[in-house]
Amino acid sequence: MFQQSSSPEVCMRAFRQTAAAFLGRHELLILLLLAPLFLFPMKLTVVALLSLPLLWTCARTVGSSVITRTPLDGALLLLAIMLLVSVYATPDVTYSLPKIVGLIYGIVCFYAAVRWATQSPDRLGLALLAFIFAGSLFAFIALLGTNWLSKVPYLAEVSRKLPHSIRGLPGAAEGFHPNAVGGTLVFFIPLQLTMLASTWRKEQIGLIPWIPRPGLVAIFAQLAALALTTGALLLSQSRGAWLGLAAGLIGVLLLHRKWTQKVFLGLLLLGAVLLVVAGPEKAANLVTAEVGAGMKDNTTSRLELWSRAIYGIGDFPISGMGMNMFRRVMPVFYPSFTTPPDLDVAHAHNHLLQVALDLGFPGLVAYLALWLGAGSMLLMVIRLAEDQWMKDAALGLSMGLASHFIFGIGDSVPLGAKIGIVFWMVLALVVSLFLRVCSQGSGARKETADD
Repeated sequence: MFQQSSSPEVCMRAFRQTAAAFLGRHELLILLLLAPLFLFPMKLTVVALLSLPLLWTCARTVGSSVITRTPLDGALLLLAIMLLVSVYATPDVTYSLPKIVGLIYGIVCFYAAVRWATQSPDRLGLALLAFIFAGSLFAFIALLGTNWLSKVPYLAEVSRKLPHSIRGLPGAAEGFHPNAVGGTLVFFIPLQLTMLASTWRKEQIGLIPWIPRPGLVAIFAQLAALALTTGALLLSQSRGAWLGLAAGLIGVLLLHRKWTQKVFLGLLLLGAVLLVVAGPEKAANLVTAEVGAGMKDNTTSRLELWSRAIYGIGDFPISGMGMNMFRRVMPVFYPSFTTPPDLDVAHAHNHLLQVALDLGFPGLVAYLALWLGAGSMLLMVIRLAEDQWMKDAALGLSMGLASHFIFGIGDSVPLGAKIGIVFWMVLALVVSLFLRVCSQGSGARKETADD
């Protein structure tokens, strides 16, 4: 309530301060609500871009800096610089605009998520909880909106029975590409598994801080989320995603507990016995028949795409050819012999080559620095964290990143892609977890010095 003696100027100043504080505290939520404007560029996208300085100014009113200091700042600065260079280099800014805006939005959301998750100890747990169930929400949307392929007969039969409710979105008029769906889902499953293990042990894991010992409801909710995410991944029939997830799950089994190591050895022994009983040739034929349909042709086309990408990188080594331009430039300057000329090849089917095509070698250096930085931070969390649930979270995040990296060897979710926002949220969780462990360590050192 304002006092009656207050002048209109004082009242307006108080109102502006209150509004700015509200926007600053809810920066991440506002950015998520604005997602359609950033991910599906339209006339109002310019307004959304102009709103970013306003949100940053409002964040300052509640004590937050415009850029929260993180160990990835150097890599992100170089990435942003190369994004500006790519705007100059691209022959068609309009065609590159969706990926440019998508990358800007991803970086902005990364910093907003780190700011939000590090403001109080409980928020990191809530952020992990939100990410776990965001995976199940994404899987549900994918089940309704994916343009399913037919690689594995019995899985294709199941996917054909699903309703095709989501169609006509810009850039995905026929539905989401199943490989991109699978490559994104692998981020979630290892973390869902490791955090389910923490809940099963009935630890106070920080996911639900006001419930000291999560019960059966929490366990069943996480099991349902895991089942939905895994089911959608299987139906995607993305062999690259399956391979990446298999490597990630092996990492979880080897690094999580001694008993999980024994489980892995048991599974390895069982596989060896079945291989000996069936015979290598019969086993290979069975795998080829079930999941290998078209694999030889896919491998040939991938190799040719990679060679065309290398030619493109050689012609534009510093600036890149501009974001999203490979699909326009390749048919003209580097035509393919195995790909029909009227087929839209969206990317180079290798995330490292695609980044170099979009942003040049300096952009690739920045991109690799993000991966190496995230891996280093997660390793430190696993080694130094005091709470077991934090170690479990770090293991799940690291294996999700490893799974996606392996998927990206034969496919790609390019920087700036709509579902690429998941990558930036993973990085935000990694940084927030690392900063939390660092704050715990500095607090312990301060207490020791005081004693």
